[in-house]
Amino acid sequence: MSTFLRHNKRKLILGLVFILLFLGYKALSQSSGQEIESVAKESEKESVGPKEKEADTVSFGAWSPSEVRTILGQVISEGNIEVKAETNGTIARVNVSVGDRVGAGQVLASFKTAGDPSAINYQSAVSNLETTKLSNQNSVRSAEIAVENARKSLAQTIAQQDQIYDQAYESLRLESQNVKTLITNAIDTIDKHVQFTNKYQYNQDIAYFQIGNTDVVRKQNVKTQGQQLAMRANALMPVPSSATEQQILQDANTRIALLKSLQQTYDSFEILLERTVINTRISEQQLQNFLSVVEGSHNTIDARVGSYQRSIDGATGAREQTRLAVLGAQNAVQSALSNVELSKSQAQAQEVGAQNQINIAGASTANLVVRAPISGTITDRSVRVGDLLSPGAVLFTIVNEAQDKKVVAYLNSDERVQAQNAETIQVEINGQLVDVTGRFISSQIDAQTQKSLAEFTIPAGTTLVGNLATVRVPIGSGVVGESNLIPFSSVSFEPDGAEILILDENQIAQRQKIVVGRVVVSSIEVVSGIEIGDKIVEYYKRVLPGEKVVNDALAMSQSEESDEKELTAEDIKNENQTLELNLESTNE
Repeated sequence: MSTFLRHNKRKLILGLVFILLFLGYKALSQSSGQEIESVAKESEKESVGPKEKEADTVSFGAWSPSEVRTILGQVISEGNIEVKAETNGTIARVNVSVGDRVGAGQVLASFKTAGDPSAINYQSAVSNLETTKLSNQNSVRSAEIAVENARKSLAQTIAQQDQIYDQAYESLRLESQNVKTLITNAIDTIDKHVQFTNKYQYNQDIAYFQIGNTDVVRKQNVKTQGQQLAMRANALMPVPSSATEQQILQDANTRIALLKSLQQTYDSFEILLERTVINTRISEQQLQNFLSVVEGSHNTIDARVGSYQRSIDGATGAREQTRLAVLGAQNAVQSALSNVELSKSQAQAQEVGAQNQINIAGASTANLVVRAPISGTITDRSVRVGDLLSPGAVLFTIVNEAQDKKVVAYLNSDERVQAQNAETIQVEINGQLVDVTGRFISSQIDAQTQKSLAEFTIPAGTTLVGNLATVRVPIGSGVVGESNLIPFSSVSFEPDGAEILILDENQIAQRQKIVVGRVVVSSIEVVSGIEIGDKIVEYYKRVLPGEKVVNDALAMSQSEESDEKELTAEDIKNENQTLELNLESTNE
């Protein structure tokens, strides 16, 4: 016995260790299983009913983004005056800098002439003033003539567009009368072949009565449809020449609807003819003749539906075409009026400059001065001490502060629509917001940039000409039922399309597919899929389908505790699986 124990001592020890490990594994497995079962039962109790989640929602149609679209522009003014050198000389002193305000007649700079002052011809200066006045008169008169021509063009445009507009509706009215004739003939053709009235019961070839001899039900349907069409056609009244646009359009839509119903009836009618069986009372030639007549009438109806629809669309679009043409002519008048004011302002400045030239020419001193022709602000200085000048060189630019300034910007199609619809627009200049007092948005689109010119008027004295400014255009209407934008954060783009989470009557989040359009900053346009007033979860990733959305912090806390319990049960399962793997490794 001792010999056996001595030779098998190692094997007995390994066997004992294996038995102890196996017993420990069994005990731990039973304990873990009970704990997991207990946790699972508690989770089932807690999971009764939908999980609640606190989240923000928006109402479709009532929500409007608070962002603004920013567009870079530049400040301009129509009151810019250039101060030029009137003679040769070297600048000896400059008295002003950019941004300085000056009064009319104030000395801006002084210089010493390079030639003898006696060489300055005073009579030449006087003659130049007279020439300048005459030239300016011609320029102003040309601008005024342009205004007259623009106004005549506007009147002609209004008359022409009114005529085009009236012709479109008169043409539609007359075409409606022809459509009534076509409808009557088409219905009469059906009546002749299937006799849904007594009109052809005595003068019919016997072959007509064999039409639809194997399909009584379809033949009765064609008769019924024919009777209904005849009643609708009889209800059509002639459109008088005194009819309004709305009456003409309403009548045209009624007639084209009747034409489309005729198309459907003729589809069934042709099938009825094709299924008619040849017998002793109807030959194949007779049946083919019937089919030819019906197909010809069917083709005529199809062609008229297309042309009639185009006439309706043309009449409907005539109003917008007229509005755009008149708007363009009105803009031309406004532009011509602006040119008149600009010509007068430039003429005044040129005459002041010419008078200044006379004063210089009559000077007897060697040191000459340059004076401000008008009161305003220096916006540009092109001269420094020591510069050699020649006549015509630009020394300073002065802006008349009494005139409003404008911020010029170029807008794409979206920006143009938003700027036209915005109630208020602001301009940001040097960190300060300024309200726009007027706006002009051109209807012309540049073929290369696909943008339109826009001018935003700001109060005089706001900033210097040439400075950059940021135009701030609000996005969204903010009016219930008018906004079709939702937050971009509320949309999830899945492989089968975009979707959102909407709340049902029990505040349960449900997945809803939608069709989206353009993206506007942090918003996106909804084309279809939801209705006005639907509640939408603002942040898609924060709520799961089936969860109940509340605004209760306690419900949120309970939801988090439930998540922790589920995580603990999962951890127990993972630990149990790890233990089983370790035991299997030990056994091996």
